[in-house]
Amino acid sequence: MTEESVIIDLQNLKSKDSNQKWEAVNNLKAFLKSHPSDYRFKLILKSFLILVKDPDDRIRETTFSTLLTILTDSKQIEELVINGFNDTNPGIRALSLEWMNVNKHPKLIDFTIHSLKDPKEVVQKIALDIVASQEIHGIENILINMLQVSKNSSTGLRRSIIYALGKLKTQQAVELLLEIMQDKEYDDWTRNQASSALEHLGGNELIIPFLKNLIDPNEYVRETAASYLSKNKEQIIPIIQRSRHIENLAFLKFGTENTKKDFSDILKILLVDLEPELKEFHKILLKKEKFTLKEISDQLNTNYIAVKTLIDEILQINLIELKDSSFLTETGLINLLTNLITENRSLYFPEILKKDPFKGIESEKIKTISNKINILQWTSPNFIVHKTDFEDIYNTLQTSGTLSLKEIAKKLNQPVERIKTELIDEFKGKIQGWYNSLGDYFTEDYLSRVINELISKNKILSIQVLLKSLGSPKIETEKIKNIIKKTHEGRWLDDIQVFIDNSEFNKLLENSSSLDEGMVQHLLKHIDLNFSTFLTSLKKIVTIKTYKTKDGKLIPLESFRQPIQERIIGKGYLSIISFLNDFKLDKSLQTEIIDYISNEFPGQFNIDKTYFISEQLVLKVGEEIKHFSRINFDIIAYKLDLPKTVVEMIIQQILSIKGFMNKAGEFITSKGIKDEVD
Repeated sequence: MTEESVIIDLQNLKSKDSNQKWEAVNNLKAFLKSHPSDYRFKLILKSFLILVKDPDDRIRETTFSTLLTILTDSKQIEELVINGFNDTNPGIRALSLEWMNVNKHPKLIDFTIHSLKDPKEVVQKIALDIVASQEIHGIENILINMLQVSKNSSTGLRRSIIYALGKLKTQQAVELLLEIMQDKEYDDWTRNQASSALEHLGGNELIIPFLKNLIDPNEYVRETAASYLSKNKEQIIPIIQRSRHIENLAFLKFGTENTKKDFSDILKILLVDLEPELKEFHKILLKKEKFTLKEISDQLNTNYIAVKTLIDEILQINLIELKDSSFLTETGLINLLTNLITENRSLYFPEILKKDPFKGIESEKIKTISNKINILQWTSPNFIVHKTDFEDIYNTLQTSGTLSLKEIAKKLNQPVERIKTELIDEFKGKIQGWYNSLGDYFTEDYLSRVINELISKNKILSIQVLLKSLGSPKIETEKIKNIIKKTHEGRWLDDIQVFIDNSEFNKLLENSSSLDEGMVQHLLKHIDLNFSTFLTSLKKIVTIKTYKTKDGKLIPLESFRQPIQERIIGKGYLSIISFLNDFKLDKSLQTEIIDYISNEFPGQFNIDKTYFISEQLVLKVGEEIKHFSRINFDIIAYKLDLPKTVVEMIIQQILSIKGFMNKAGEFITSKGIKDEVD
């Protein structure tokens, strides 16, 4: 600062503009710090001694703090400080008290006690810090009174009061400090300070409060309690043994798991000692179906964390927390499930978990508890059936071999498909069976009984008819064949999947040459096939000499023998084509007739085997023409009462006489031509 600026600032100290005056004070304060030996020092000092009484708080406090540092006259300073205690500016009063403390003024204690009653917290806090640091006794009651009325004060002031009480080890403050420590309405910092203060006060009366603090949500409060209790372990056991309060075990358990201290050694001892009380409490809880933590907390006069720890970790009781924050006990859940299964007869687990009160409960917990209910039967991971119904269904399946899924679904109040997948499918592992299209399930034993009854009664079985009668289940053909093979002997018509019992099959063999529809009608009615289809299949394994006429009639080969014999013996020849037409037989039978005639009658067939000529007729015609070289077919036919075509066939094809026809219609033999030429 220049000399001119200092003069200007000194002049401004007399200004009526407080801001201008305030700026000048600060400028001169800075000048004094940088020019302590300046000749203008005294001039500025004199001005500041006047300004210390200025009506402006800012100016007054600044000049006061400056004077405390620059005055060298002890009397002047003491007068300044003493007067400062009466100033309306709390900053000046605080500066006065701090100066006394720093300089160890002989009246420090008096003015400190006086300052404890100061209306401003800034002064009170400095006084409290001095009380704590100097350990000023005899003012404990003042401090207690201050704390009692401090609820509306700042956190800082309450903490300072509590700190001072702790430093002074004020035993009469224990009750009040405990109240503050345990009162959740106080802020965490205040409760922390009260906890720390109590830690220094000691005494057995603090064991129980600090045990409770082990479950406090405030980490610092928990750790302070754990630290205190860890130092006084030898006092914990006898105190808890005398009180017999089991919630203390929960405090120790929670503290071990949630603080830096370990109380498992004394917890182990106390668990044994308080076992009767724990068992009684356990017994009371198990009798309840439902309760809230508040209900138990009130009963034990503790908070819900202690109750939860006691139940979950010490007693290890399975509880189910519900949406309304209440809990079902194992007994409650058992009763609830028992009532549900009794009413509904079955339960689908995924649906249960979507409904109250099961919503949100761990499924495995419900399953574990449900295993203790003797009327419940789990048939799959998701399905429960009343045990009585389950046993009835299982016994029915074992005895009758068949179940109606629709009836079971109705009885158990469930969809048919669910009964199939969640109940019956579980049986399949123990009892082999199949579903049909009608909603039924039947076992292999039932299938075997049905098959055996049908074969024993009908002597024939069609797999197609069997499956249709059973409601079209998807059973492998090989499975049915294996069942039949175990108890019956017979033959299979594989292409139509029909089994014929040996007793009936042997009859078919015996009558194979004369088999007709009437002979098998008693079989056909059981296999839903017509005779033609059946016969076609039968012919693949049996030589059947029964033939079908053009009009659909079936006749045995034996029925052909007599008319064939009559024609051959009576006429000496047989036109096979005419015979087939006369009897309305298919041409495919021609080979069978030729074979039969060849085996039964002497004679010959024409070249295309459409005619058979008996040996006797051949000889007769030969005898008739042996003396002729010119043969008239018409005359021979007339004389022998034969068709001309037959005569021509015998002479040319069977007797193999060579020649040619002349214009007169005569057949001239080769021998006749030669004789005439000669």
